[in-house]
Amino acid sequence: MVIHLKQIDYSNIKKDHFTVQGYVIIEDEIWISAYHSKKRRKKDQSELYNSRIYVYKKTGELKTYYILRNHAHVGGITYDKENKIVFITSYYGKIDAYDYEKLKTIDNHIIKKNVRMTCPININDGLKKRKFSPYRAATITMYQNNLYIATFEKKGKLVKVIYKRKEDKIEVEEISLVTEIGGAVQGIFLYQKNNICYLVESSSCSNIKTSGIRITDMTNQKFIASININRRGLEGIYVDKEECLTGIFEFDQQIIGRYQIKDIIKEYQNAKQNILETSIKDFYKKYDTSIYEKRAGIDRKILYIKDLVKYKKM
Repeated sequence: MVIHLKQIDYSNIKKDHFTVQGYVIIEDEIWISAYHSKKRRKKDQSELYNSRIYVYKKTGELKTYYILRNHAHVGGITYDKENKIVFITSYYGKIDAYDYEKLKTIDNHIIKKNVRMTCPININDGLKKRKFSPYRAATITMYQNNLYIATFEKKGKLVKVIYKRKEDKIEVEEISLVTEIGGAVQGIFLYQKNNICYLVESSSCSNIKTSGIRITDMTNQKFIASININRRGLEGIYVDKEECLTGIFEFDQQIIGRYQIKDIIKEYQNAKQNILETSIKDFYKKYDTSIYEKRAGIDRKILYIKDLVKYKKM
């Protein structure tokens, strides 16, 4: 099923003083994770500041929202269709798991203890712990019945979690590092086409006015394309069966229109060609090329998204 997400207006989330983070399509509904924009006072024990999950119908109407039992950043949300589990990022590298069928029965918005499953997933158990701070699970996605976690760092990491459900418990079988990914990653999505697995990443920072989208061929470990969007705060992303990418922006109030993956690749290739047609000699005189020498080695013509963003005006 393809949902035209252009119709979804989530301005009520901002009116509730919450900040959108991740989103996923579950059956025919759009689920958006959000945290409260203001810090909770230590003495305030009410649920006012608890993080939430907003659920919208495909028509764009708000169906309901769920109040979580924490104040976590909830940067990522994904759905295990086979085991009926909703995973949400929590504190300090941890992932929380919720029984989807039980979530649907909630009528007063508050998630009870029995809805949350025993879930010992923590990427710091699988990766070497840092001396000063743990790895932070920025966002998550499901692919081929496994959970994938991205960390938020200058050089992010993609982590694979193999698990199984046993009644109301998650039993972790393995946590392993897959590869390094881009920096400041906010959303990830894995999908397969023609026996090739593609990784799509979104990246943004609150103090940068643009956002980025990066595509990698994971099967052959090959960088494909990346573009810069003149819009800040791109967070959760989703790629449908038609290879259309959609995402939510932290500073906007409605889900963006659709980006065709093929158009992203075409735009990158056109920008790359325009730069390569520029005289390399003149280019070296005009710009600092140290970043090229470090990343590209002998073939200094290889360009990456960071370079494209910087020199696109050429």
